[in-house]
Amino acid sequence: MKIAFLGQKGIPAKSNGVEKHMEEVAIRLTKKGHEVFLFPPLLRALFQNFDVIHFPFSFSKTFIFFISIFKRKTACIRIKIPQGVDVSYDENSEYLKKFNLQKGSYILSSGRLNKKSGIHNLILAFKNLEDKHLSREKKLIIIGNGSSKDEYFKELKDCARGRENIIFVADQTDEISRQLFSHAYCFVESSESEKTPFALLEAMGYGKAVLSRGTKKNIEALRDEAGLIFRLDNAHDLEEKLVFLINNPVIAKKIGEKAMFKAKMEFSWEKITNQIETAYEDAILQKGKVLNKSYERNI
Repeated sequence: MKIAFLGQKGIPAKSNGVEKHMEEVAIRLTKKGHEVFLFPPLLRALFQNFDVIHFPFSFSKTFIFFISIFKRKTACIRIKIPQGVDVSYDENSEYLKKFNLQKGSYILSSGRLNKKSGIHNLILAFKNLEDKHLSREKKLIIIGNGSSKDEYFKELKDCARGRENIIFVADQTDEISRQLFSHAYCFVESSESEKTPFALLEAMGYGKAVLSRGTKKNIEALRDEAGLIFRLDNAHDLEEKLVFLINNPVIAKKIGEKAMFKAKMEFSWEKITNQIETAYEDAILQKGKVLNKSYERNI
């Protein structure tokens, strides 16, 4: 198929989100033998011949309908591409020395350090474990950028003050981040976001036992015993579940194995690409109609 992607400025993508998702799919479609063209503006794509024009989900259905009248021989489809995951375990651990870490010696969390991140609850829970001598000398590593001018980041630093086992790590290179994920004991996702965070899927892909806040999307992502859920706005439940994982390494390992399997089966870019390819084929058979495909977590 000859496919036009609209709204993409080029490869590699300069930002995460929609552009990054389209890049992942475009690369894999090309490997499958399709011709893929990337267009930031619409007009350039309108005056060339394609089998499929792929519109981002931000385009209105009405707008695409009028385009489909003009391009009757082309299948027009808008697709909401979900977050996928494609990670590779790194046996190396030389970068852990930078943070004075050993394999399996730390609990990992990663994401934007804003109020919705819920990191303050994680820090409080970890401090309680240390005070009760239940942390088994584990450290808490928090990946994310923060500014000394940001009030919430100041609160986090103040909350962790005097705790040498709580370490803030700014966003790292892909290689360092890969090693931090590869050798973490477990991963905690405390965000209030209703969307499934990429870091959660990433941790699953690395085979980590994930402890996550019980949002609807996260519960769905971790179903079938692929992770543990703590109740919303319940720091005590977070603390209890964290103690359980720390005290049960065999169970934590099994949870991580199930998470890795699920990540490969449901959230791989290969599977997402295959389903989008099928959607294109359906659209070609129904030219003149505007098909909407919103693949949230059903793939």
